[in-house]
Amino acid sequence: MSRLPLINIDEKPFQRAFANAPILLEAFTQMEKGLGEYLEPELLELIRLRAAANNGCQYCQSVQRIAMDEKKRNFAMIKNKEGDLTEREKVALELTDRIMAYHGNLPEELLQNVKQHFSNEEMIALLWQIGIKNAANWFIISMQIETE
Repeated sequence: MSRLPLINIDEKPFQRAFANAPILLEAFTQMEKGLGEYLEPELLELIRLRAAANNGCQYCQSVQRIAMDEKKRNFAMIKNKEGDLTEREKVALELTDRIMAYHGNLPEELLQNVKQHFSNEEMIALLWQIGIKNAANWFIISMQIETE
């Protein structure tokens, strides 16, 4: 049971809990839209799923935001290592793992690999996506938000 009341809006439980602070919910929603201007939806979803797997966020792992190849989804959630990922997607997931495991400590070799596949704007969006999803996972886990 959620530790926060779920506001009666037509959204998923995470947004319903977040709606207790409507200004923050709006800012979060706008940030999500902004990230979509720089990175493709499937890449954002892969990062979201990998962050959820790394944090053990059952809620986030159970929510499917976009249709995606099951092998890719499983790859992102570290269920298996078979998935037809692009090099760009692999680099993004490697970055996600590294940022989350080593609190942002990024070796130069990985940074150069990221720069080969992402523009400066995309790299900023990528890092924000990783950070935001990490924080959202902590929020969901600590507030015990569950799927309905």
